[in-house]
Amino acid sequence: MTASPRKCLEVTSSGTADGTALRQWSCDRQPGASFVQGNFRGLQEGWIKIRPASAPGLCLAEGRAGFLSVPVAVQRSCAQATSPRTYLAPQGNGLFKLQWHSTQAGIRCLMVFPVSTVPDMLETTTDCAGANVFYIEAVDTPVPNTFRIYTLYAPDRKFCVGITDSSTTEGATAKQAPCAADRTDQVFFIDSV
Repeated sequence: MTASPRKCLEVTSSGTADGTALRQWSCDRQPGASFVQGNFRGLQEGWIKIRPASAPGLCLAEGRAGFLSVPVAVQRSCAQATSPRTYLAPQGNGLFKLQWHSTQAGIRCLMVFPVSTVPDMLETTTDCAGANVFYIEAVDTPVPNTFRIYTLYAPDRKFCVGITDSSTTEGATAKQAPCAADRTDQVFFIDSV
């Protein structure tokens, strides 16, 4: 985030206006500062791997579920989860689209279909313009340095991406479910690749 890994950023004069400058300084607490130093854990546009905190050796990847004819998100070994690649596409205000890029199938987006043969499943669509936006929030509970992925952007944010039946096995599907603060399958490590 800064030119030097041992430096921190500060908003000049604690400004809140658009275009307010940042300044770089030694990370030792500055005299008179009224804030506590922390680590920035924002997300940036680009290629990512999404790993469930409950099974960090697995990644969300393309798979099949039962009789569904469309690809869905499942947990697979990260070493095998190479195609399609996952792309994080910012939409503003903490909202993102999750895209899958493949040489065979092109660009598809993950979404929860309102009417589906398997409700709440994360399926794919080629209609990325009409696909869900996800609100992604940095969290430290129940697992530090993870992210919660909300499927419905609303003030109460009641639905989160999680793993079916909190499974830690390969092939388990990802789906939306009511958010639960203590579920480790509803928080993810999101790694840039």
